[in-house]
Amino acid sequence: MVGQFSDDDDIDLLGTKGGITPEAEELLDLIRIPPPTQGFSFVLDMTPGYSQYVNLDIPAHGTNHYTVYWGDGTSDAYTTTSTLYHYYDTPQEYTITIEGAVNYISFQGEQRLVRVLSPLPEFSTSTSMDHLFESCTNLTSVPENLLANNPSMINFSSTFENCTSLQSIPADLFLNNQDATNFWATFANCTSLQGIPADLFTNNTNAVDFGLTFDDCTSIQGIPADLFDSNPSAYDFHGTFGGCTSLQSIPVTLFNNNTNVTSFDYAFNGCTGIGTNLPEWWNTTLWPTSTYPQFGSQSSKFNMFDGCTNTQNYGIVPSGWK
Repeated sequence: MVGQFSDDDDIDLLGTKGGITPEAEELLDLIRIPPPTQGFSFVLDMTPGYSQYVNLDIPAHGTNHYTVYWGDGTSDAYTTTSTLYHYYDTPQEYTITIEGAVNYISFQGEQRLVRVLSPLPEFSTSTSMDHLFESCTNLTSVPENLLANNPSMINFSSTFENCTSLQSIPADLFLNNQDATNFWATFANCTSLQGIPADLFTNNTNAVDFGLTFDDCTSIQGIPADLFDSNPSAYDFHGTFGGCTSLQSIPVTLFNNNTNVTSFDYAFNGCTGIGTNLPEWWNTTLWPTSTYPQFGSQSSKFNMFDGCTNTQNYGIVPSGWK
């Protein structure tokens, strides 16, 4: 009779007699939660060597109301909370998607993060993304529209610092962040970065701080000549390219429009790969301080070219510049 079984029937849906059965798999397929079609998505690598427990840091900024789809067929709904915990039975990569209102999320130090697939949610209660992905050492890529929902961001201090596997920067990453002012150490120690997009800061006309922005980016070989052309208010280039040991040359027009600079300290310190001439910005005949005050007494240049010993004109660099 349908719906009834005798004591002799051999029913083992849960696999207690040797693994999960096809019947049980069919039942699980019926109750598994399908992945969402929109939201904020990213990939975590839970393979051996990493803990299979994951915790997401979602500070209680304002009102949060969202659902996390964990990528293993399960989901959880949350309101305001600080840390979310989840355990994965199988060590593999999982695509996690968050749908709903999330006013902030931080991945700082999350070494299992390998890819970000979609724009971050709107951070409606914050204007800062400082340290957001800092020390995500296995993060390889972020989408070009990562910041599309957050045009009001001002502070990008250390946002990607020590992301040692990040290989490229989307050209339009900061396209919508016209109010951004702080790029201190944004990509510092991103040792796998292969280059810098020429228009990376074109729309950031209010930017003032580029200290350590690309410090110790040891794979970068060149700098776009017009990288800072649209940032006339910038005053800090302290250590901006310090330790970029693969850098081969410095564009002579790099700082032409940055007439408000007060610090070039350590800007190219330790750039041992440069084999060409350094720009002779100390030469007031070529660079009159009436036109280029940034190269005069207005700015500090302590150790600006210190360690650039392979350049062809290192011997004539003034002592105050090296």
